[in-house]
Amino acid sequence: MTYEQAKSKKIVRSLVGGLLIINLVLWLAVFSGSSLNPAVYFINVGQGDSQLIVLEDNIKILIDGGPPGALAKPLADILPTNDRYIDLVINSHPELDHMGGLIDVLKNYQIGAFVGTGRKGNSPGYQALIKIIKEKNIPYITLHEGSKIKIGESILEILSPSSAEITSANLNDTAIVAKLETPSYSALFTGDINFSTEDRLINKYDITSDILKIAHHGSKYSSSEDFLDAVNPQIAVIEVGKNNYGHPTQETLNRIKEFTNQIFQTLQLGTVQISGDSTDLRISTQK
Repeated sequence: MTYEQAKSKKIVRSLVGGLLIINLVLWLAVFSGSSLNPAVYFINVGQGDSQLIVLEDNIKILIDGGPPGALAKPLADILPTNDRYIDLVINSHPELDHMGGLIDVLKNYQIGAFVGTGRKGNSPGYQALIKIIKEKNIPYITLHEGSKIKIGESILEILSPSSAEITSANLNDTAIVAKLETPSYSALFTGDINFSTEDRLINKYDITSDILKIAHHGSKYSSSEDFLDAVNPQIAVIEVGKNNYGHPTQETLNRIKEFTNQIFQTLQLGTVQISGDSTDLRISTQK
């Protein structure tokens, strides 16, 4: 029996208190291959974003894929060769440095479901992504603010985009922001949001998190002092590569340092892996 045949999941959707709740239910947990220990990987994809969340029972959630061709090798370095199943692939927003690398993943892995905001992109890369989703009959789930994905004892809550943000002319404003709560730690994934979205999140949600993915590669227009104070992270990770934008800016780094000295950049360290729990978070890196 192959890994793909042995592992089967279903997604159950329900409305609870006006919120869309998606339950990822494990049908069968008999695997022919080894599984990964629970961890969050901030994958080195150059000037782009990609995070892999591994939860109990080897449930895997991939958020974004970096630019075209950037994800295939580092993802293969993480996953065992006989592990070709990813439960959920989430694209925060349809910009090439977040979605380009997902095309190879969708072609070469079995995907349980694809999550997006429904906001369309205009690039050939976006068209290629949608084409492979349709060709492989991958379920497409549209999520906005107010949705929750429940996986066992963990919850991934979608905090953004709001109904106003999803129609913004700036695609960065449309990005999915998700807070992960597990029995061991919490993490906030922020896409490319700017100060305006940060302000809304501060005023509406408890965004306190042990781990923070710094928004927009350390742009000077993200990671305000008020936002960092509200998150109060133990660890901050900046996903960034060589670029002409000045990312991460020194002013942003200075703001982050007011709240934590544990700042990790993929440009300097490669893929950053975080495991353990909130009282003992362990970091390892791989170039």
